[in-house]
Parts: sequence; C-alpha cells; structure tokens
Amino acid sequence: MAEKFDEFMEEVENDIRQEKYMKLWQQYGKHITAALTAALIAIIGYNLWTQYDYRQRSKNSDILIGAQDYMAMNRHGEALSALKTLGDKAVAPYNVLSRLNEAAILSVGDAAQKEEAVKIYQNLIAMRNVDKVWQDVALYNKISLQSNSENANWDTLLTELVAIDLEKSPIAALANELKAVLLLQKGDKTQAGEIFVKLIQDKNAPSGVVMRSQLMAQILSSN
Repeated sequence: MAEKFDEFMEEVENDIRQEKYMKLWQQYGKHITAALTAALIAIIGYNLWTQYDYRQRSKNSDILIGAQDYMAMNRHGEALSALKTLGDKAVAPYNVLSRLNEAAILSVGDAAQKEEAVKIYQNLIAMRNVDKVWQDVALYNKISLQSNSENANWDTLLTELVAIDLEKSPIAALANELKAVLLLQKGDKTQAGEIFVKLIQDKNAPSGVVMRSQLMAQILSSN
C-alpha cells in the first residue's frame, strides 16, 4: 500500500512539475524562441561578415601591393589609378594606407599636386575612429612636405608638431628628428643639436635616425 501511495505522489509531483513548465513556456516561450533565433541570426551574420571582411581585406591588400609596385617603378600615374579604386571605401586600415600612398606620390609632383597632398594629410588628421598612429604619420608627412616650401612658417610647423607625443608615439624618434630640423631651419642650432644628441643616445630610435643625427651633430659641432 505504501509503495502505491509513493507512486501516486510521484505521478502527482510530475504532473505539477509539467504543469509549471507548461505555464512557464506559455508565458515566456515566445521570448525564449525569439532570443534563440536572434542569437542564431547573429552567429550566422558574424560568420558571413567575417568571410566578406576577409575577402575585402585580401582584395584591398592586392590592390595596395600592386600600387606600391607601380610606385617602385616610378609609374606614378598607374599607381594613383590603382589607389583611387580603394579610396575611402576600403576597409581599415587600407582606407588610410591608400590615402597615405596617394599623398606620397602627389608630394613629389608640381605645386598643385603638393597642395592636394597636404589636403589629403589634413583629412587623415581629422579622421575619427582611426588609430592615433595614422594621424601622427599624416601630420608628420604634412609638416615635412610644408617645411620644404619657400613660405614655410617654422613657428607654425613646430606648434603643429606638438600634437605628436614626442615621448610615447610609435614615430616619436622621427618626429623629434623633424623637430630638430625645423629648429635648425629656424636658426636655433643649440636646441637642434641637443635633440640630435638625445636621438643618438636613444636605444629605441631607428638606425637611420641615429645615423642622420650623428652626422648632423658632427656638422653642428664643427661650426
């Protein structure tokens, strides 16, 4: 008798448990289904986007490499044509790299092309949602280009250069070298010499920067 009663109570508990589940499902089932569907769509969408992004990056990379090959052969017209197919529509960082390469080609052209290069650099500097290092590179190139102008304003260029962190930026050594050159062109040999000496002692500075700094330090010390 006790065994039958236990079986009866177990069946009652199972019925109650199932009834609770049914009520819960009736109340929240649609929400659960919707959430699972949304999650599944998100996973599928992410996988599709990853595949698309990979294809786009591979395509952008091939175009950029092709343009750089043209640049190496001084076929600047063909290089510019290839880079313009990328432009701002390319995925990051190829959108920035294509513009930097385009400006680099224009910077060795005539006055109008140099002015166009400056505008490209200014647009890159003002870009949002881009790594600071690319803005630093664009600013460095812009100042370098403008420093070769007959109407260069050394004080203005030195003020603009402050936007690059001369201690922590990945291109800090190059930026400091440029600062020393600007100071030298301005006529401040003392401060320029101090920067060159500091760059010689900088263990993190590229070898090219160190070699040029050594040469400039020797020239300044002999005058």
